Amino acid sequence: MRARSIIAAAAAASSLLTGAAATAHAQPTQLVVGFDDGAGSAQQARALRRAGFGSRAGTALHPFDARRITVSAHRAPRLLRILRHTPGVRYAELDVAVHATWIPNDPLLDQQWALDTVGAREAWDSTLGAGAVIAVVDTGVDSTHEDLAGSVDPGYDFVANDSDPRDEHGHGTHVSGIAAAIADNARGIAGIAPRAHIMPVRVLDSGGSGTMSNVSRGIVYAVDHGADVINLSLAGSSSTTMLRDAVSYAQSHGVLLACAAGNEGRTRLDYPAALSACTAVGATTSADTRASFSNRGTGLDLVAPGVGILSSVPGNRYESWSGTSMATPMVSGLAALLFARGLDRSHVLQTMQDTATDLGNRGYDTTYGYGRIDAAAALASTGGTPPPPPPPDPTPDPTPDPKPQPTPNSTPTCTGASIDVTHGTWITIPLHCIDADGDTLTYSLLTRPSFGWLLSFSSTDGTARYYASYFSRGTTSFQFTASDGTDTAAPATITLVVT
Repeated sequence: MRARSIIAAAAAASSLLTGAAATAHAQPTQLVVGFDDGAGSAQQARALRRAGFGSRAGTALHPFDARRITVSAHRAPRLLRILRHTPGVRYAELDVAVHATWIPNDPLLDQQWALDTVGAREAWDSTLGAGAVIAVVDTGVDSTHEDLAGSVDPGYDFVANDSDPRDEHGHGTHVSGIAAAIADNARGIAGIAPRAHIMPVRVLDSGGSGTMSNVSRGIVYAVDHGADVINLSLAGSSSTTMLRDAVSYAQSHGVLLACAAGNEGRTRLDYPAALSACTAVGATTSADTRASFSNRGTGLDLVAPGVGILSSVPGNRYESWSGTSMATPMVSGLAALLFARGLDRSHVLQTMQDTATDLGNRGYDTTYGYGRIDAAAALASTGGTPPPPPPPDPTPDPTPDPKPQPTPNSTPTCTGASIDVTHGTWITIPLHCIDADGDTLTYSLLTRPSFGWLLSFSSTDGTARYYASYFSRGTTSFQFTASDGTDTAAPATITLVVT
């Protein structure tokens, strides 16, 4: 990401009651100030000094070249006026508090009614989501939970600024189970995409509260570390420039953002769901009606079950919760299934919209969007695995004509390579495969790089595009093969050395 130079002056956010409405105003002691492109450290230091800070005040907020500085509430308006009139400053604004969008209650059901409602079991005949990665930008994840262990990838904690995004609240673990709890393991529940992996990105504290600046940082982290889908079961009352930059970055890199519409029962969406680049998700009941708490309005894309949803919570336990937070990972899980089938972001979104069950007024409406997701229909539209054809009726042929023996087919061969890549750039990689018979080859991706982003992989012209993010350093690889329709080449490996 070409991160703009940004300074964030901030104080710790006060906790919000979980499930309550978002605060009407941004936290008055949190300022986010962004500089024009090209503003160097000297110009940033001058701006800080002009506002009364030291030239290196605060702590860094990568990747936005940001700083967090504690200020008193009564000084915030004056500092904003000064910074907004400082040469080279792109924007100066209040940060926005965010909170998890769930409504806790006692366990409601002893089974997962929502899986049948959205047709997940039928969808599993096509794929279980293996190879897809869902970033859960939330309160963290209990990676040791019996229904998640082994499917949680490394992540990051933007609250504690370390690489241990453990869940001290429970919300992120519940969301993760809905999206991707392991199936067929004789334990607990099954997620919508039970073979997808979870990338935990902690941006909300033990009370379920956080800041939009940390959410923005979490989005960029998830994109740069290979997420296909980013789940945002959180909400704030307004947007920020930093958030819009992060969401645009995700969209430009082919990542789908599933965002909770909010739980205030209003006729407008919370943020980031209200941003056009986000897939806004509302909640429905077991009767396929809008949940009373679910926000609606212009920009709502889809709805999914969000009342009494049984899922994982820390400590190998399970509870039923309600909220647009619970509906959103159902959409994330379905998106992961579609990514696993090889669709790109635009086709994933279009497929979910086109195959959704229409509710409410005919066609699109602001209460249900394009409708309630239907995983079975979505996967069927991609061409699921067809049943084998019936055997033909035998036809006696006592004197068959002699037939020539077929010429043996030559198996294609593929050759790997080692390629140097500079971080922050993308390259086009030719895939070298040959077929001695001159047959047309179809290329297949077998594994993905462990970091960075495989922007595209062409099955026809034998090329791939790889983006090495700003965070990337080290060696990674991916494997591919090719088939002539009869035989398949042995896997070949492309090694990427990122410096």
